[in-house]
Amino acid sequence: MTAQIRQIRKAKSLTLQDLAKLVGTTPQSIHRLEVGETSLTTEWAERLAKALDCNPIEFVDWEYPEYEQWELDLIKVFRALPPEMRYVSMLEAIFSGMHVSVVEGKTETANELFDLSGTYSEVVQSLLKATQDAKTK
Repeated sequence: MTAQIRQIRKAKSLTLQDLAKLVGTTPQSIHRLEVGETSLTTEWAERLAKALDCNPIEFVDWEYPEYEQWELDLIKVFRALPPEMRYVSMLEAIFSGMHVSVVEGKTETANELFDLSGTYSEVVQSLLKATQDAKTK
């Protein structure tokens, strides 16, 4: 991860002096942050973000992993679940056919709760539909 402060500052047509004045520090302090001589703490990130009118997350160059389609689909299913069902054990149960407890106190297998037959895409659609139905109840 590398700091992106300089790129954002220049994109906003600000000099070191301009940004230092907005942040309430010295140009030397801003330079040290830009070149990594000073650690970018949460406090610094918040001060800089306010001065640069941006989100502090923009200061960090994140490397995002490449996701396969099945992983993206699983994330959609997880996000569609009500918060009380967002436990790893619940997701493991859905895909392994283990017994899971449902809100009403009954215990059923994942196959009884969801239609897990068919193609991968049909299973994902079935899970999405089931979780949407659960949201409306």
